[in-house]
Amino acid sequence: MSIFRVLLLALFALNWAFATPRVGQYEGYTRLVLDLPKEVKYFINEQKTTLTVRLTGIKLPAVSSQVSSNEISSYEIRTSGSDTLWVMNLKHPLQKKYTSFWLDSVDGKGVRLVLDLGSKSVASNATTKNTSQPAGSKTPTARAPTPPVIKKQKLRVVIDAGHGGNDPGMVGFITEKEVTLDVALKLKEILRKKNVEVVLTRDEDEDLSPDKRTDLTARANMANAGTVNVFVSIHVNSGPESAQGVETFIFGETQGSQTRALAVKENGGGAIGESITKQATSYAQSILGDILVQANLTLSRQFAQAVQNSMVRELNAINRGVKSGPLMVLRFARTPAILVEIGFGSHPVEGRKLDNPSYRQQVAESIASGIFNFLHVK
Repeated sequence: MSIFRVLLLALFALNWAFATPRVGQYEGYTRLVLDLPKEVKYFINEQKTTLTVRLTGIKLPAVSSQVSSNEISSYEIRTSGSDTLWVMNLKHPLQKKYTSFWLDSVDGKGVRLVLDLGSKSVASNATTKNTSQPAGSKTPTARAPTPPVIKKQKLRVVIDAGHGGNDPGMVGFITEKEVTLDVALKLKEILRKKNVEVVLTRDEDEDLSPDKRTDLTARANMANAGTVNVFVSIHVNSGPESAQGVETFIFGETQGSQTRALAVKENGGGAIGESITKQATSYAQSILGDILVQANLTLSRQFAQAVQNSMVRELNAINRGVKSGPLMVLRFARTPAILVEIGFGSHPVEGRKLDNPSYRQQVAESIASGIFNFLHVK
């Protein structure tokens, strides 16, 4: 039996199987993904035209491949003693940022080492950090990407005040477009005090286009304009008079009739909302097998949970959880993106709270706390 077959059998025995790196070319960056056992650690050594990842305590089969990428010409995997070297040959001297992080595998039996090279990437949007490391420096083996403290580059957050202009959103004890704008402006001031750059999709009572599909697409595209760390769309919920609480959404397939109804409302309502929701649902189904998009959704869910936790804690609000839905404003985001429902404007108590500027300040502060927690801003 060949050494290669013995190695593969041993890896299968560990409930993990070797697969060659997966490479994806995206606007502004190249992503490489390598499946590994959970126990592996890695070190990165950079030279002018090569980037070498040393994987400790594992011997992988030798592999080499040419790469159709703006950043990389080829890669090679080879053993070195008891370790494995994953060498990437760069097309140009290393000048742009690169990032690396762990993701859990889909089946939970291993991990995925993700490496992004270029100026625009899902991970760099989340961290905006050059993770270059001297040879021998250790990288934590966390099981999910965790945004580190950012020191060198100013954070940028995009805040979307839902609805506006000819689209009032929900109308109950409050008018949604007015509340979302006020909370967005208050949130902007809180973030700026922490030296965070803020981009607003709107700063007055206006829409970005009279056509709802164009309006939502324009808002979504702002999540990808330059280096953006996170995107937050602010909305007010509606429902039966007894419904109350806060909930946070990421992009994805709908989870039940209530979530779909909410998506239709936030996608414009009526026939246009139905049409946009169907389009967004189709896209959500098409990305289920896309590892690059799923990596960003993993970050988005972590971000959503951080904001949801802080809203529940600081507002003493009923926790309606983190959910996914076919929300057009989140569809194209290449950075962690969420939609927050800050309460029910249709509830006799919660609706009147949202009409109070002091309470809206508390709402803005609770969202800011979640952002700071996710991005490790002190």
